[in-house]
Amino acid sequence: VGPIGATDVPSPMTPYEVKLDNNSPEVRSLEVDTPQGMKPANGYTWDPINPIVFSLTIFDAEALGDEVSLNYWREGSEDTNSNGLPDADEYLNFTESLPAGTVGERQLTFPSLDGSNNVVNGNVSVYISGQDWSGISYENGGSSGYDSDYATLVTATNTPTTMLINELSLELTNEY
Repeated sequence: VGPIGATDVPSPMTPYEVKLDNNSPEVRSLEVDTPQGMKPANGYTWDPINPIVFSLTIFDAEALGDEVSLNYWREGSEDTNSNGLPDADEYLNFTESLPAGTVGERQLTFPSLDGSNNVVNGNVSVYISGQDWSGISYENGGSSGYDSDYATLVTATNTPTTMLINELSLELTNEY
């Protein structure tokens, strides 16, 4: 009994469910928006007269974080030390916000990336960074450098193929 007549009686405990998040968020795909539809970004050859539009699909079964970044390096622009390699400190990024507590799959489109000032047949290196609500980073989003980025594109001007008929020859075997 307390000083003013109150009785200390333990109340029944309210059970709480605690869900642990041990899973990293996933990058499901990174595509470029082409005149022929969406195409996988990795290995794609892009005409530099058109800006590059990236579409990212990400997933987390528990909860995605509040933002995700597309980190990019263009050989003709961001290669500040002129070594031809995408060094970690040379990447720039676009960051997109996500609605709080998004669960499941989400698709985002990033602002257009200008490839017009990239060198002829120059590379564009891209990786994804961010964390889910538990602070776990994208495990498969890549990192800086050609060997570990998520995608490498090449910017190359489309030119018509020319064949000189006078120099064309075919090798035949048994007249075939």
